[in-house]
Order: sequence, then structure tokens, then C-alpha cells
Amino acid sequence: MERLKLICQSMLCQNLQVQTLANTVALADQHHCHMLKDACFEFMTCSNVFDAVAATKGYKNLKRTCPALVIEALRRQAGHVKHEQLIIFCFSGN
Repeated sequence: MERLKLICQSMLCQNLQVQTLANTVALADQHHCHMLKDACFEFMTCSNVFDAVAATKGYKNLKRTCPALVIEALRRQAGHVKHEQLIIFCFSGN
């Protein structure tokens, strides 16, 4: 089963899309798919699509249901911004 999980993660990593990224990272976290979760965060930061992802309905839902993932995404995006600044940004309605 673990091998199948790794194969699925690998395939999903190759097909990340802005519109589904927030849902993908939430599911990756829920199912302990660390490779996929890291790939999602890398996609957001390396592809400079963070603003587009943040504008999706999935990201707004992620802010409400999994705020820790949003904070982790913003930490990776911003580098070493203070924790308090991230929390303010996360929940300011953006």
C-alpha cells in the first residue's frame, strides 16, 4: 500500500495546478503525504503563483479549516517573517 501511495504522490506532484493546490495540500497533510505536501509548497513559491493560489476558493476554505497549513505556506513563501505578522495576514480577509 505504501508503494502505491508513493506512486500516486509522484503523479500528483507532476500535475499540480493553481485551482486545486489548496485542496491538494490539505489532503496531502491529512494523509501524511510529505513528498506531495512539500511539492505543493515548492510549486507555490518557486512558480510565483502564491497570489493566484491565495485568490482561489480552496485557499479561502483552507484558511478556515486548516490555518496551520496556511501559516506554513506563508512561512515558506515569506522566508523568515515573524509569526505574528503571518497570523495577521492569514486572517485579515485576504
